[in-house]
Amino acid sequence: MLEVFPKLKKGGLTNTDSLVLPQRANFEPRRLAASGDFQLCLLHSLRLIVTGQSIVEGAPREPELYPILHGLLEQQLASIRVASASFGDLSHRRQHRLRNWIKTLRYCLEFLGTRSHRPLYNLLREAQRALGKVTDMDVAITWCRDSITEPEQRGYALGWLQATRDYKARQAAKILKELVNTHYPSYPAPTAIAALKSK
Repeated sequence: MLEVFPKLKKGGLTNTDSLVLPQRANFEPRRLAASGDFQLCLLHSLRLIVTGQSIVEGAPREPELYPILHGLLEQQLASIRVASASFGDLSHRRQHRLRNWIKTLRYCLEFLGTRSHRPLYNLLREAQRALGKVTDMDVAITWCRDSITEPEQRGYALGWLQATRDYKARQAAKILKELVNTHYPSYPAPTAIAALKSK
């Protein structure tokens, strides 16, 4: 809402001085960055970057788990593809859930860090951003419905926001159409990784 409201005001919403906008959550980045768990995560990631390893290549102790992991991620993509194919028919709640599925798969692929997943990762990131803009409109619509009491103002705001949401949803649907036709990439078998590492 904090990002959408200035655009709405610029679009013509008037008499906004009395409206009370939601405040940003109280967040202490220094405290988070100083935590031991966060520092260990950073050091682990730095080690992988410096050595040029991915998670898969850097931890070959239990290679039999990787086919299972990739199988689960492939199933997740299949669910995303099914939901993406019917995006326009999904409720707002299910559209938001689809964004969460996409975000989860994207973060898993980022964690694995294999080059073969990069095109899929990039497409998931694009879809997540597009769906995030749709969700922003949904939040703004709910806020305006609950917070703007003057009928003319509320009518204008909701009309503007709904038109913007529809536009953003059409943009998201185009990206999701690409995702529907995307398959999970093949990945190197653990034995192939071991063979490469022995060279």
